[in-house]
Amino acid sequence: MATSFQKSHRHAFTLIEILIVVIILGILAMLIVPQFTNITDQSKDTALRRQLQIVRGQIQLYRSEFGEPELTDWSELVENDFLVTAPANPWIADDSNTSISAIARPGAAWLWTDNGTSKQLFALMPDGSVYQTD
Repeated sequence: MATSFQKSHRHAFTLIEILIVVIILGILAMLIVPQFTNITDQSKDTALRRQLQIVRGQIQLYRSEFGEPELTDWSELVENDFLVTAPANPWIADDSNTSISAIARPGAAWLWTDNGTSKQLFALMPDGSVYQTD
């Protein structure tokens, strides 16, 4: 009678092996996710810098043709074909991302203020602080 103990072949992973893989994947996720967040912030920053550059240039063209604009909204520049649409501030997530204010305040996207010699456009952050371009 042949009662031999045959080596059984493993066909499944043990609980320890699965836990090690899950821990490794968790560590990799912790390293990668902050990089994607940083990329999103960098793209918003780049988009806002570019928009400020373009809009400030278009305001200069408007000044040379019509004088100082009174920006309470973007209609003056859009109707005279200096802008196609109102620029959206990528840091402001809601529908107020095109709003213009005369004072820096939360909820406004753009600041149109007098610097002593002429009016100038600045971008605002969600907390109402002025966006620093340096």
